[in-house]
Amino acid sequence: MTRNVAVLGATGSIGTNTLDVISCHPDRFRASVLAARHNVEALTELCARHRPDLVIIADTALEAELARRLAAHGVRCDVASGHDAITRAAASGLCDTVMAAMAGAAGLDSTLAAARAGKRLLLANKESLVMAGPLLLQALATGHGELIPVAPEHNAIFRCLLGDRPNLNQSGVRRLTLTASGGPFHGCRRAERGDGPQNVGRHCHPDEYGSASDRSPSPV
Repeated sequence: MTRNVAVLGATGSIGTNTLDVISCHPDRFRASVLAARHNVEALTELCARHRPDLVIIADTALEAELARRLAAHGVRCDVASGHDAITRAAASGLCDTVMAAMAGAAGLDSTLAAARAGKRLLLANKESLVMAGPLLLQALATGHGELIPVAPEHNAIFRCLLGDRPNLNQSGVRRLTLTASGGPFHGCRRAERGDGPQNVGRHCHPDEYGSASDRSPSPV
């Protein structure tokens, strides 16, 4: 069976890696929906390569430009824009699997929609769990979907805990610890980090910390 995959955050590092895997297994996967925030050029190139049924740009002001570029590349697919369009696509019949790789709060609505619709949810947007963990778990229970954690630390634990949602208490697991592998202090010397929550807030503020594209390849 070929899985139809919606890649939300298609132009970022996680999205492009996902599409590379899809390309390597055309008998198993197809990119049916591609969505990104504002990188029209990269999104057009991905559409020319993967030929999705639907492509969505979150920035509504860029929809006409995206449509023009797709036409110039000879790509025929439906074009939409806005976060609501992404949310609808995540729950639609165009896909049975959703790669949730949109960063931060921008990816929450579509992640919840995919969970409620019973999709196979590949969750790279771990912020959804931080912001709305109980809501996401409730949505998964309602939709009877499948959650596959993709964020590195969560995926490592997932792979270690073999079995279908094992009972951790019965398995003897009492505590799971996630170390802070990066974040605002990544690359800082101990003397540069300072003490107290005010320093954490200062480092995390966009003006101090930089945009997502400054830190690492953007996931959207």
